[in-house]
Amino acid sequence: MKIGFLNPWQNAADNQIFHSLAIVATRIGHELVHCANSMEVAAHAPDFVLAADSIQPKLNDVPHYAIIHASRDLYLTTAPTTTTS
Repeated sequence: MKIGFLNPWQNAADNQIFHSLAIVATRIGHELVHCANSMEVAAHAPDFVLAADSIQPKLNDVPHYAIIHASRDLYLTTAPTTTTS
């Protein structure tokens, strides 16, 4: 199984997470590929994607799952923002 790791940041803690998860994936017979954007997700064609950042948009048909490593209170107490044209 090929798993995408969607992480737009460079030199961030998420980069260390990728390397740790890649080792674990390999040990159990899977492949973890790094993707910085939706174009790279499409190019790698993973079975699903782990999204390391909640602000990264999902722009293709591959299933995406959020990795939430911040306090869940941040998500439960912050009102969603909307934009108007």
